[in-house]
Amino acid sequence: MAHYPLPPVDDMTLREWNMCTSTLEDTISFCQSVKLIPYRPTAPCSNGHNNWYMGKCSKIIDGYHWRCRVKECRLTRSIRDGTFFANSKLEIQQVLDLMFYWSQGIDTHDFLRRHCKFASESTIVDWKNFLRDTCAEHFLRHPGVIGGVGHVVEIDESAWTKRKYNRGRVVGNQWVFGGIDRDTRECFAVTVDRRDPRTLLPIIQQYVLPGILSYMCSLPMIEEYDNIQY
Repeated sequence: MAHYPLPPVDDMTLREWNMCTSTLEDTISFCQSVKLIPYRPTAPCSNGHNNWYMGKCSKIIDGYHWRCRVKECRLTRSIRDGTFFANSKLEIQQVLDLMFYWSQGIDTHDFLRRHCKFASESTIVDWKNFLRDTCAEHFLRHPGVIGGVGHVVEIDESAWTKRKYNRGRVVGNQWVFGGIDRDTRECFAVTVDRRDPRTLLPIIQQYVLPGILSYMCSLPMIEEYDNIQY
């Protein structure tokens, strides 16, 4: 499989994206280039060998699997083992296309059914919920400092419902308070047990830089406080 330099995914046009995933081989190469699939498994096979290569297999959905080079062994392993795709029954191309279109905001159900070839409406709903949960988890683990002189910031609260991986089943919920910089699109998100000014104002002061041009907030309890406007 050919490996080639890729433009940043965020800056890709639809034409460039379609070229990356136009064939199964291109799709696997792209996944390896962005570390979604390894170039070689790190774990040995059950016989202790660690001499894998990627071989074709027309009987499986991915078209390829890892195969042990040792002639007496020839054990195989899915290219999805230990990866983001391990628990999904969709084609890798379908998952990638859904992720890209969703991240670009072109994710109407009609569009996704047509371009990702989804037969089930529930599959689209579950995956879009899963992607939102994944992004929420990232910003909860890595909240950024936003705002600054001349910036516009939006802050809000939401009940975050966490679902089991692409199955849609609710496994818990938590109130999340967060914000986004409308200029840089950087975000922060923090879980909170209480939604009163005593709890939320210190969070704003920690994650929103002074000098913002304006802010948008749907929380009347916060808007009453002058010290939010730096």
